[in-house]
Amino acid sequence: MEPIHAQDLRGQTVAVDTYSWLHKGAISCSLHLCKGLPTTRHIDYCMHRVNLLRHHGAKPILVFDGGLLPMKNDQEMKRARVRKENLERALEHEAAGNSVAAFDCYQKAVDISPSIAFQLIRVLKQENVEYIVAPYEADAQMTFLSIYNHVDAVITEDSDLIPFGCSRIIFKMDKFGQGVEFQSSKIEMNKDLDFRGFTKQMILEMCILSGCDYLPSLPGMGLKRAHALIRKHRSYDKVIKHLRYSGVSIPPHYEESYRKAVWAFLHQTVFVLQSYAISLTDHTWLPPDVVKGIAKGDLDPVTKMPFKVEDKLPNGCNRLWEFSLNGSSRQESNHDFAEPLLKSHEENGTKLNSRSSANKETVKRKAITRSPFFHSDSLLEDAIGDENGVSCSRDDESVGELIQHNFPEASIKKKKADNLHDVSILKSNAAYHDQGKRVGLVIFDEQPQPHLGQPC
Repeated sequence: MEPIHAQDLRGQTVAVDTYSWLHKGAISCSLHLCKGLPTTRHIDYCMHRVNLLRHHGAKPILVFDGGLLPMKNDQEMKRARVRKENLERALEHEAAGNSVAAFDCYQKAVDISPSIAFQLIRVLKQENVEYIVAPYEADAQMTFLSIYNHVDAVITEDSDLIPFGCSRIIFKMDKFGQGVEFQSSKIEMNKDLDFRGFTKQMILEMCILSGCDYLPSLPGMGLKRAHALIRKHRSYDKVIKHLRYSGVSIPPHYEESYRKAVWAFLHQTVFVLQSYAISLTDHTWLPPDVVKGIAKGDLDPVTKMPFKVEDKLPNGCNRLWEFSLNGSSRQESNHDFAEPLLKSHEENGTKLNSRSSANKETVKRKAITRSPFFHSDSLLEDAIGDENGVSCSRDDESVGELIQHNFPEASIKKKKADNLHDVSILKSNAAYHDQGKRVGLVIFDEQPQPHLGQPC
């Protein structure tokens, strides 16, 4: 992995894992979201990063998760149970006056529902930001956009994009635009794990073997052991035979579940973008207007019904969105499949929060030949017109301040922040227009993706 800054994305189009932003933004207003109280702080968080990318000349396309994937039913039920338990603990701690413990539990209890995503979509429409709601997993949709050159890179915190086969991923991008970049073409340069001779299919099988969203790992099976086994035996079926021969207990139906996990990575349903007409293959089970409504964010991807009026943003939230360009930052952690690559990068002596050179040559954005439009009101161009900004300042928010925001009655001594950042608020007055093109949605679930199984 190499350090990268948002300025290195100038002239490029990037897909954004929007739910990862919403989860981070929800930290500062977890109590409000859990109790259904009005708040826009999670929206502020996302729009800050949208405008950060736009300020540096990058074009963001926000991708939302859609309906529930059957392969993840067990995991979703487990997560829902954990959220419920944490909500109960949060209410108990709050009643007992333990604001710090309550704040921690509220963070773990937040559920980013489609109605919360709809609040952000309304603002994206107002701010002329392109977006698409995936039929199921945003990971699969973003990988599709990357493979077919609709975008140049994907911004996410989810390392599942690596086994999906995404070629260029940006992890750990903070509010100042600093992050680290993964490129699948450079994976053989990794020093922690030797990927020489690995195909993308082998990388996929290694990641599933070590544990993923679709299948938990076998006891004692971490990433390094999975890597060593796949490297030696070259395929998961030979690995399982070896484990059985070695006396390792393999649960019933594990091989069947493993194959289903492989299929989930290779053959997910995504929306395919076309220029002029809405066309659906014979394999779809939804009416065209429903499919279009989900992709545009007008229909709940789970219930397939229009969002309720109360899901709209509270009054007073329509304002210019601000972001800071200076000051120190703390890198968020990224684990799982990307961790050995990250560790190798750190051992080479490069600081992850170092700013990339402004003179670094960047790849020009590939033209979107099939369709640049992701909803009927999307834009033909995304230039910033009037750059006369309004200057103001704000304090960095500490954990104590977040607790104070959620629990005004808490007795917390607030320390004045050392750093005051000038905030640049850019106003976009460019004239946008739509040439009447619309999004075409096709269910893509039959053909294997051609990039998988080929040498890296």
